Parts: sequence; structure tokens; C-alpha cells
Amino acid sequence: METKIINEDNIIRIDGLTGEVDTYGSVLQRSIRTAITMRSKGITREDIITVCSYNHLNTNIPIIASLFLGVKTASIDPALALSDAIHLLKQVKPKMIFASENGIKLIEDTIREIGINPELVVFGKTTKHTEFSEFLNEAPEQEREFIPVEIKDLKETFSIFFSSGTSGLAKGVCLSHLSLISQFPPKEVKNVLGSVGLNYSSPYWISSIALLSVTILTSGCRLVLPRFETESFWHLIDKYKVSMVVLSPTQLATLCNNEKPENVDTSNLKALFAGGSTIYKEQLDKMKQFFPTTIVATGYGQTELGGGCLSFGMNPSGIASLIQKPTSCGKPHQGYTYKVHSYELVTDRI
Repeated sequence: METKIINEDNIIRIDGLTGEVDTYGSVLQRSIRTAITMRSKGITREDIITVCSYNHLNTNIPIIASLFLGVKTASIDPALALSDAIHLLKQVKPKMIFASENGIKLIEDTIREIGINPELVVFGKTTKHTEFSEFLNEAPEQEREFIPVEIKDLKETFSIFFSSGTSGLAKGVCLSHLSLISQFPPKEVKNVLGSVGLNYSSPYWISSIALLSVTILTSGCRLVLPRFETESFWHLIDKYKVSMVVLSPTQLATLCNNEKPENVDTSNLKALFAGGSTIYKEQLDKMKQFFPTTIVATGYGQTELGGGCLSFGMNPSGIASLIQKPTSCGKPHQGYTYKVHSYELVTDRI
């Protein structure tokens, strides 16, 4: 909150489809108004709220508002199958759900099957449910007096993310405020990552909240898009002089299987990160051909561990290690420890 106040007039997000910009001051104002409205509707720290939406300029507003109130979030993706949505929301039974217009039918069908009756808030027009615009009504006195709740125990749950681990159905993973702090970037990252980031994670993925934190704490800006498309990717890299990109293995593979368009300027791209499952050396080599002046890196993360937990640092020694061992998942981040088992031991156990 303090970071957004300092950078009130700076741009925090750009809608990659329309070019509309969003400032830190506007995000702060909308988040506070949303928090005030949520509280007036009886949302407390004992409740859970869900966001089911693709990325747009308001997607993260209820999440920031929930952090201000100490309310837990547990988000799902509008592209999920009905059976998966039922399985996930049955675990958390949210009191309020914010959904995009293309996700509202999924939510309606899901809560009908579960037998719960949360308030449905729609990003867009609706005659049946509450419009999100109603959460943005002015409340001058309350806005001036608003103070986020104080978190006295950093081990309290701030959010629930769903993960299937290595097998089985997805289950809710309760992550603490301490785990969120572990994702905060070191000081040197700002100089390496530049000012404009691009990733496609919806709030369903833990990378979304991690990259939201990175954006705010580095006073950066993020391009917001609902989905990954190869042609628009190259256009956006060039048009907005993107300096940092985070891609999933599927998105990386899609780029590798297509050619780089001619006359695309990627010289401003400082770093490209890929993760989520195994990234192959051939893929990394292809990315280095596409982006010869860019640091191309991978790492290791787990939802159960709070997100990214292993990677090489963006300091000179980390970058040197990355060049020497490009497929390595790197070293543990601050606050993490890990134990190395011998290959023979793993083989014996298998």
C-alpha cells in the first residue's frame, strides 16, 4: 500500500488488448473501495472469497482488497471443467465470488451442484447478479480513514491455492503471509528485470500473486492479457518494449515450434523465465536464438512451498552459474533449505 502511494501517478498495468493504462493510485483507490464494500457486506477474516476470471485491469483488485482485510482468497480458472470447479470450490465454500462474464455460467452451475449461496459479483454487465462497478462507489470519509488490518502472526493463511502435487485430484494448499514474503524480490532484481513485465497467469496460479508482488515492490508495470497468442506475443514485446517475460512450458513450446517474425525488436527484453515442469536444453537454446541479448532462465517452484524456491540469482555470480549450467534449477532462495539424495538412493527407492 505504501509503495502504491509513493508511485501514485506511475503506470502499474497496461491492457494488452486495448492499450488502456492503470496507475498505482487508481489501483489503490479501487482496492480500498472494494475492501470497504466487502466489509459492509459482512465479509470478515473468517471468510474466503474466490476470483474466477481471465486477466484484465480489475482482476486483482478483489485480491488486493482481501489482503487489506486479512481475508483469505481461493481462486479458480474460468477454463476449468465443471467437475474440477465443483471439486475445488467444495473444499473452500467461498462467501463471495468475483467472476468474469465468460466464467459466470461455470460458477452458477458449480454452486448449484455444491449447494452454497455466495454473492456473485460480475466483472461487466449483469441483470442477475451484482456488478463489480457497485464496489467502486465513492466513500470519501471511509477512504481517508481506511487502514489495512495488521497481521500479527505471519504464519496465518493469506490465500489458498489448488495443487494436485504429482498425482490425484487437486487439493487446497494453505499458504501463509510468511510464504508470500519469501517471494519478495531481492534489491538487485529491479535493475535486471527492467520496468515492463509480461506473463499470462490467472489468479488460479500461484505465479500470479508472486508476480503481482514483484511488480509492486519493484515499482514496475505489467502487461495484462487474457490468454497467450503467438502473434500478439511478438507484437507486444516490440510495441511496449517488454523487459521481463514469464512463460509456462506450453507457451515456451509453442514459441519454439514457430518462427520469430521479421523486424521485431526484442533488444529491450532483459530476462525470460520459464518454469512449471521440465524445460529442455533445446528449448532454451532456441530462446537464446530468438533473444540473443536476453538472460534466459529456468527454476523450480511448488505451490506447496509458496511458489518459486530454487533459481540462480540475477547478480553477476548467479548469471555466470546460469550460463555454465543452463538447465539447472539453481540454488535455494533465502529462507529455503533442501536436502540432496544420491541418485542410487532414489533408484533403490523407486
